[in-house]
Amino acid sequence: LVCFTGQVGTPLIGRDAFQEADITGITLPITKHNYLVEKTEDLARIVKEAFYIARTNR
Repeated sequence: LVCFTGQVGTPLIGRDAFQEADITGITLPITKHNYLVEKTEDLARIVKEAFYIARTNR
């Protein structure tokens, strides 16, 4: 299972912005891996890695 979630804008992360939630921290105990994409140019690589991780091992 690969899930995509939203987050506040990168400059607001860690500043208790309205509707900011530590999704990475909240889901860490129940996931194989977490990513926080900060740069759009990293997105394609990270999505590819996420699906690879989801398909392999346990």
